[in-house]
Formats: sequence, C-alpha cells, structure tokens
Amino acid sequence: MPGFIMLVETCGTEGGSILQVRGSCDLDEETQKVTTVVLAGYDGEDFLALDFEKLAWIALQPRAIPVKLLWNIDKVGILLAKQLATHDCPAFLKELLDKGKSILLRTENPSLSLLQKSPSSPVSCHATGFYPSRALMFWRKDGEEIHENVDLGEILPNNDDTFQMRIYLDISSISPEDWRRYDCVFQLIDNEEKIINLDIANIGADRERQILVTSVEHHIHCCRWFWSRTMQALHQTTKRNHWFTDQKRTPAPRYLTAEPPPPTQDHQRCPVLPVRPIVDSRRQGRGWQYLLDWEGRGLGSQVL
Repeated sequence: MPGFIMLVETCGTEGGSILQVRGSCDLDEETQKVTTVVLAGYDGEDFLALDFEKLAWIALQPRAIPVKLLWNIDKVGILLAKQLATHDCPAFLKELLDKGKSILLRTENPSLSLLQKSPSSPVSCHATGFYPSRALMFWRKDGEEIHENVDLGEILPNNDDTFQMRIYLDISSISPEDWRRYDCVFQLIDNEEKIINLDIANIGADRERQILVTSVEHHIHCCRWFWSRTMQALHQTTKRNHWFTDQKRTPAPRYLTAEPPPPTQDHQRCPVLPVRPIVDSRRQGRGWQYLLDWEGRGLGSQVL
C-alpha cells in the first residue's frame, strides 16, 4: 500500500550496512479503518518496531536493545513518526483515492458491429468506444471459444480517449446455414459480455475501409501535432539560448557622434596658442620630449 520509506546508509569497517526505516498505512474502504506500521530494519532483518500506544521503540532482536534505548530518548522523533504514519499517510492516501477514482474506476462499453468488404472477405467484428483498454475479444461457435480461422487485431486509440479493436473470422469454409452458430464476444475486464451474432442482417458493407482511414488519419494527426510541438520547443530553446548568450556578451563601446562638449572654465582662462615648427626632440623614458616655439610665449618643452 502507499506509504513513506526512508533509507539511511552507513559504512562499516568491513563494508556497507543499511538501516531502513519504513512506515506504511493500509486503508479499508468499507470500514474506513487505518492500519499503520513503522518498522526499522538493519541489513535486511527486522530490527525495531514502533509501539504507538506506548510511544516507544520495541527491540525485535537482542542486538537492537542498545539502539532502542538510544532512540527512545528522542520523544520528538517518535511523535513525528506517529504523526506521519497515523495522520498524514492516511489523509494523503484518501486524497489520492478520491481524486483518482474518476480515472481508476472509469468504464465505457463499446458499440459492436460486423463489417465485410466483399462476400469473399473475412468478417470483421469491430468494437469501438470502450475504456479502459484492458479488454477481451473472441469468436465462439456453439458457445465455445474458437481460434481456428481467427485473426485478432491490435487495440487502437480513438480521438476521444477511448479505444477500438477488431477480430476477423474467415467464413470461406462456413456454410450460410451455420452462420447462426457463431457469435462475436467482447468483454471489458470484470464487466459483462457484449455479444453480436453472425447474421447477414448484422453485417455492414464498405464501412471497414472508412474506419481504417479514420484510424490512419488519427495517427497522422498525432504525428503532426507531435512534430509541431517539438519544433515549438526547439524554437523556444533557441531563443532562450540566444538571450542567455546576449546577456553574457560584453557590450561594444558606444561612439558618440554629437558635438564635443564646450571647453571648461580652465580652458577658457587659458587661450589656445598656435605652435611654430618643432625646434628639437629627444627620447624621454617611454615617450618623446619636444622643444616647441610657442607663438607669443617663446621656447618650451612638451612630453608626449
């Protein structure tokens, strides 16, 4: 039954040892009685059990007594284990059963029909619209199931989440007088049987091809849907990768094309003087020192 399992693995001197604490709850849907168990196992053997009435661990073998004494000191841990096993686990289990009942207990019976392409073709017994897919289908003669001249088709999905299947009977060796001795039987697991008799009045013509085409179109539709969703996912992944790449990329410096800023007050106080041809130059460290003849100020040096 659903529950919770916690595994703790420790290492010994000669190899690994496993300490397993397992809590489980069992719900009786008729009486609503809940049975809970919390056990501790060591290397695959029952080691300790939790007594919910005494709120204490019970040793299940002699070597567990020291561990029992140690674990019984942790009263908070014992109360937490009781809360999980007796309250949380049953509540979670009931919630799963209530929400899943519409799916787990859903049953839909099919419609049965007999189809035949031509008078010489096998008769197909077609069942469609059933749920779940766990179903049995067979031909029988005089109330007995037969397998000779019978070909069972596979179970296929419908567009409405139900299923369809077919079973063929070769009637080439069966005289029309004996047709009434044959029946097609469909049965959902644990449900009543649905039966249709092999009768000329029950056989429809030129319908099986339409059903097969519908099934093929359904598979083509599913393939197209899957392909479109795959391409959408790839497109979104590509856009996301480009976005992350752009975020990590160092932005290029911007070059302003606007007019240069106006000169500061210092520049305004110091007029720009024209320079006559360079008089002399020499190496100065990593740069060059130039002897300039400033117009209006005479000779002066400038390091660049």
